Amino acid sequence: MSRLSGFVLALVFFCVSSVAMADGASLTALSVWENQRGSKLTIETIDPTTGVLTGNYINNAAGYGCIGSPYRVVGYVYGNLIGWSVRWSNAHEDCQSITSWTGYYQNGTITTQWELVYGTQINDGADMFTSVAKRELQGLKLAQ
Repeated sequence: MSRLSGFVLALVFFCVSSVAMADGASLTALSVWENQRGSKLTIETIDPTTGVLTGNYINNAAGYGCIGSPYRVVGYVYGNLIGWSVRWSNAHEDCQSITSWTGYYQNGTITTQWELVYGTQINDGADMFTSVAKRELQGLKLAQ
């Protein structure tokens, strides 16, 4: 009975994984995502057991500080759900702020809500990230 249960569990996992990756992009390590403001999230690692995500974020949003250099990302992935935070301090600049994004992955896009805290102020907004590799492939198709 335990062999059958193990087989069924493995089959279910395979089917769920296949559906999640059916559109050709997924939340995987070593992937780069860009939002509508040109900022980039690089996912370096995702621990398959804990869902802990690490990487870096390069802010390119006009009107904000800490632009153009990488800042450490820590977060979590749980199925198609994702959340990460950035402490805006590195060797180049210290903006004395933290931003956290939470959202979900669907159809090749990470849709998020974010909150930026600076001193006693909290700003919020929304970002949509698409895979940089997917954008490059779409650009090649358009150029042909």
